[in-house]
Amino acid sequence: FVESIELTEAQREKALILVEKVFVDFTEAMNEMLVFAQKHPYDRPFTTTVNIEQSRTAA
Repeated sequence: FVESIELTEAQREKALILVEKVFVDFTEAMNEMLVFAQKHPYDRPFTTTVNIEQSRTAA
């Protein structure tokens, strides 16, 4: 289906710009989720790594 869509050169350029913007936004969102996942370990989902380090040094 997608291969059968015909675009003018102007439409093609506009579509490529939009695809690039979506890719940038998607990449930024995935990077934010990665940072969140790294700061919130699965075994302690409601704490941050700072809280974990503080609890280790306080013990």
